[in-house]
Amino acid sequence: MKIQPADISHLKQCVDIVINSELGKVYYSDIQSTTAKFKQAIELKQMHVAIDSSQEVTGFAYICPEGMFAKLPYLRTIAVRADLRGQGIGNRLLEYFESSHSNNANQLYLLVSSFNSKAKKLYEQVGYEQVGMIKDWAIKGVDEYIMMKRLRQSE
Repeated sequence: MKIQPADISHLKQCVDIVINSELGKVYYSDIQSTTAKFKQAIELKQMHVAIDSSQEVTGFAYICPEGMFAKLPYLRTIAVRADLRGQGIGNRLLEYFESSHSNNANQLYLLVSSFNSKAKKLYEQVGYEQVGMIKDWAIKGVDEYIMMKRLRQSE
């Protein structure tokens, strides 16, 4: 598996992956809107895909380099194809996010939904800590935990 910037040929596969996830059911249920957002992310070089040996997309990371406070890297979305979950693809995408921003940032951020306790536990195991919560952020009853990983002390 390799991870690379996405191009327009990956768009449909990325949309299919996210709409077939729990996250997709909550936040990405409008296929037209999701397709438009992901197309823009690809054009801005913010979408990165995990590709298998047959050139199929197995997962993706939507990364906003200055998405948190208009300054720090923010992992907007990470998703893995339903039939491949639990095989380490998500971990590899997370490592890619971290390593690709470790030279120019001292902190990394992501949000994790209150319904996604498995993901929150994974993020905590690899060094992210909850630094806040946004109650009912986009949908009533769904809170978002603000997770931060400190790479080094501020200078």
